[in-house]
Amino acid sequence: MKDTDKLILKAFLVALYQQTSPLPQEIQNKLNTIANSIDTQIDELDIIAEEYLPIGNYYQEAYSWFFSDTAERNKSSKFLPEKPDNDDIDNISIPVSRPLEEMKRGLESIDGELELEQKAIKIMSVKDSVQATKEEFQQ
Repeated sequence: MKDTDKLILKAFLVALYQQTSPLPQEIQNKLNTIANSIDTQIDELDIIAEEYLPIGNYYQEAYSWFFSDTAERNKSSKFLPEKPDNDDIDNISIPVSRPLEEMKRGLESIDGELELEQKAIKIMSVKDSVQATKEEFQQ
């Protein structure tokens, strides 16, 4: 599983977690199909997020969230500027609810791609993936 596949899976799970009602049956059916062959259909999650806005908005935020964390961990000093352009310090923070922080920690603590894939399959292969996500990641 490529790193981008992991990002897609994690971001999609976060987006599911934030839903307040079950998915439309058509979307749930697509998730059930993806769960049967997740290795070859992870990109379909990205397409669902583009087409179904209640998931899409959260998905894009979560993808950026995980992507920036990954980029930060992989950052090398050779890419840092030698000296800042000015003395201003950017202090931008995005408020994140406690349950989302807990879910993020839960996703980051998953040992390896196999466990992530297994959790995703478990969540996407049931009748209500939104509820399954909440049950899987609530502490």
